[in-house]
Amino acid sequence: MAKLLSQAPPTNVATGWAYQGHFAGDSLYKKSDSTIRTYSTVKHAVTLGLAVLKTGDPSGTTSTTVEPGQNYKVQGTLRDSLTGTWLQGKTITFTADDPITISGKTTNLNGFYSGSQTAPGTSGTYDIQSHFAGDALYSSRDSVTRTLTVSSPSIAASTTDAERSTAEEPASNDEDTTSDGDDDESEQDGSQNDRGQNDRAASNSNNRTTDR
Repeated sequence: MAKLLSQAPPTNVATGWAYQGHFAGDSLYKKSDSTIRTYSTVKHAVTLGLAVLKTGDPSGTTSTTVEPGQNYKVQGTLRDSLTGTWLQGKTITFTADDPITISGKTTNLNGFYSGSQTAPGTSGTYDIQSHFAGDALYSSRDSVTRTLTVSSPSIAASTTDAERSTAEEPASNDEDTTSDGDDDESEQDGSQNDRGQNDRAASNSNNRTTDR
């Protein structure tokens, strides 16, 4: 009865690995060799994670919102999909929307990489993605694209502008009030002039009556 033997696979990727079975023979049977067979070793697939977050974000955050110039982090892990092994010493690179640039990171013994960044000074939405180029044993992999949102300038600044604008409005009303007051004075002066003319007319009429 044939016995199944297992061995650790080769530690490099190649095609045409040959194997053959042999029977040495005994007192009753001649020796015999099996047909030569071949197999190939292939690169292992990997998983590559990425999160974009800031201090204070809840666990599980993958995309975040920051103010212009605020610090944020990019981090993730690289893992062998077949064996579940965390991959150490692997270089992770990044692509991101302009003007964001992120230097390459190296995974630690837990397959973890991380780096701190400063957000752009212009508000908007920026896509970020990490990449593993692959090597002799592992296939290349791109992470899911994550988003960094840079918020508009603080609402407090807008509120201050609105308050300033509101504070200027009474000045316009004061001018209107002053203008109304000038009109009232003009009306009063006109009334006084009318009364003076009426008094003179009455005096002249009385004088004429007396002369008669």
